[in-house]
Amino acid sequence: MNRDDDHYDDDSCRDKHRRRKCWIELECEPCHDDGHQHKKCASLCEFAEVFSNATQTLAPSMGANQKGQVVLLENLVTASAGIDTTQAAANGKVIVNKKGWYDVSLGACGSLNPVASPLAVWTLSLFKNGVIVPGSTFANMTLSPEQKANEIATNVLVHCGVGDVLELANTSTAPIVLTSPVLGTNAAANSALLKILLIKAE
Repeated sequence: MNRDDDHYDDDSCRDKHRRRKCWIELECEPCHDDGHQHKKCASLCEFAEVFSNATQTLAPSMGANQKGQVVLLENLVTASAGIDTTQAAANGKVIVNKKGWYDVSLGACGSLNPVASPLAVWTLSLFKNGVIVPGSTFANMTLSPEQKANEIATNVLVHCGVGDVLELANTSTAPIVLTSPVLGTNAAANSALLKILLIKAE
């Protein structure tokens, strides 16, 4: 038996809850006329996805774990009511309005230009309220000025409170050029992406 099953009083209620694809455990309340208390299922998942197709040159970080220029994300795929993406295009801010644990996926396509000698990596990191999120930094290396399509991606779990601000920013010691490559493709490639999904509400 699933460890959550003992909360339900009969099989019909249990089966109804299992069929829901997206649910968050909230307060107990009657869910049918038998008067018993059951877990309330609600399609209250919070999620958002924003991305960019634009070329962006991001100013470098000025010190250890310091935020350089923030990535702008001008295209919205979707956003639920609990995640505010209205500032993502203008200043790269994604604001969380429901407390809990979030799964955040990040990706970017970019390069260093000019290419340093010796070769140096370039990095992007996720910041919450201006502070770097541990485990969110990801890196790549540009080997040649012709190499403009280095892709980097990562996935990180982040605990957010109401009003917390998430930003993707340069943490390299040099400027990063984010690009949407066109040579060899018939589709518009992303230069950056941020996707967020609530996995546990509090």
